[in-house]
Amino acid sequence: MRALLLATLALSTLAFAGCKSDCQIVCERTNECISTNVNIETCTNDCIEANSNDADRTRRTANCAECVVERACSEIGGCTTECLGMLF
Repeated sequence: MRALLLATLALSTLAFAGCKSDCQIVCERTNECISTNVNIETCTNDCIEANSNDADRTRRTANCAECVVERACSEIGGCTTECLGMLF
């Protein structure tokens, strides 16, 4: 049942994020705005793995992605609460 829930959440996220996962959004924005040393593919894979058995972390990743996706780099500081601990 939990796997079905996670799969449903993942598919919902892809539908609303233009085919990008929340993990990919967080990693891309981290690379773009915080550190260009972040490997987006590795970061995304690590994020997905970390979220795979942790519904709370999946929710926090979704909240972070929602906060940073439309903001300019100079504005993502306003996402500190949503993104705390989301760097991979």
